[in-house]
Amino acid sequence: MAAGKLKHLCRLACCADVMRCCEFSPGVAKWAYLTCFGLTAIATWILRDYSSNGLSYISGLSSCKSEATTENQDRCYGKGAVLRLSFGNFLFFTVHFLALLGVTRKGDWRMWLHSGCWPLQLLGWAALLGMTFALPAHVFVVWAQIARVLSGFFLILQILILLEFVYILNEWLLDRVDQWWAKSGLVVLSIGCYVIVIGIVVVTYIFYAPHGSCSLNIFFITFTLILAVILTIFSVTKWRPEAAGLLTSGCMLAYMAYLLWSALTTEPAPSTCIRSLGTGANGIKVMGFVLAIAATLYATMNSSMASHTFSLSPDPESLAETNPDDSDRLPYRLDFFHLAYMLASAYLAMLFTGWSLNNVPGYFSVDDGWASVWVKMASQWMCALLYGWTLIAPLLLRNRQF
Repeated sequence: MAAGKLKHLCRLACCADVMRCCEFSPGVAKWAYLTCFGLTAIATWILRDYSSNGLSYISGLSSCKSEATTENQDRCYGKGAVLRLSFGNFLFFTVHFLALLGVTRKGDWRMWLHSGCWPLQLLGWAALLGMTFALPAHVFVVWAQIARVLSGFFLILQILILLEFVYILNEWLLDRVDQWWAKSGLVVLSIGCYVIVIGIVVVTYIFYAPHGSCSLNIFFITFTLILAVILTIFSVTKWRPEAAGLLTSGCMLAYMAYLLWSALTTEPAPSTCIRSLGTGANGIKVMGFVLAIAATLYATMNSSMASHTFSLSPDPESLAETNPDDSDRLPYRLDFFHLAYMLASAYLAMLFTGWSLNNVPGYFSVDDGWASVWVKMASQWMCALLYGWTLIAPLLLRNRQF
């Protein structure tokens, strides 16, 4: 009864004549959530870098006034804003995740919470974000540690989404390999990915390992190169899965090379192992900032792609196609979709604070510091491990279907 009244209240808020503007299809709702999440990411960046004067009036951030220098005070205010906005996002998507657990059909009455009632949803979202600024600072000491753990799961999710996309792309092109454009696409994309890998390895050796004493950087770069050789060799052997090949390896290695470059560029300066990039350094910093945010948004947008990977039931889309009675099934798991945004909310906190939480990166910086370096390299090794497993799993587990 209470649920029915709440749903009726939501519909009244939309008004009968504009009802269709308040209810979206599941596909359109994905874009709506992405847009709003992207806007909160931009707001987080603005509050972190440009709003210290206004944040100084918030009682929950009063402890920042005890910092010794103005620069440290500004960074303290920025960190406080980042943690609060990320926590507000996390609460919003947690409510949706819990409310939508097990929803698989369009006819489920809980669907309105995901794709409808947008005026009230946006109002509630804004209220949660604002409410976090009234909470005491010790709440966010705990939240920061929780966000660290959850961010690790988000990084794994990011890799799994990329893996699935790469295999889907490769299979799609292989199915059309008798057509010239598909064959050309396979060749061009594969070569392009390996050119990127080689280019990044060469550039990082030049700018981040200028002399023999830079042993850690040399290890990072050389180990990346070794992994690239091993994965490439295995992807062209007769034991490889049919869906794997040079394109899948090239794409994954390009991502691993990007993680290497990103890790090395976030090492604290000054350092004798970082050769000056001159005026190009600011451009690289801005590009890294944009790429980091774009990668986060891409992963959250495509989280529904990987939902059936974690499900014991068949893929909803394929099930609907093979069984007309299941046409009412949703194209993706709503609870998994909001779970991905929960993890992304935690990851944004780490992205904008550099994981260590002791200091906050400067303008247009994300993931700066040694903690970020090790997180990115660990992500690269996890990426190699997961991709390597997809190559050898069919060989080791012959009775399983992949």
